[in-house]
Amino acid sequence: MKSKKQTVNQDQLHADYQWLLMQSLSQYQGQWIAVSNQKIVARDVSLKQVMKIVSSIPLPNTPLYLCVPKGAITTVNQCR
Repeated sequence: MKSKKQTVNQDQLHADYQWLLMQSLSQYQGQWIAVSNQKIVARDVSLKQVMKIVSSIPLPNTPLYLCVPKGAITTVNQCR
């Protein structure tokens, strides 16, 4: 079964990013999240798994993917 190709909507990505800046993400520390239409639609410690979850959700646009660091925002951390 072919998946519907998602389009990248720069305005929506910008709106999602602005929304994300106002959210408390402490519950997602150390995880990858996918944001679409100002909602977190998937989360996991693995980006590959988040992308797999997203591929099963009918979204009109490509979501914004982000790794939420552990600890303080000034701490340099990496997601796997």
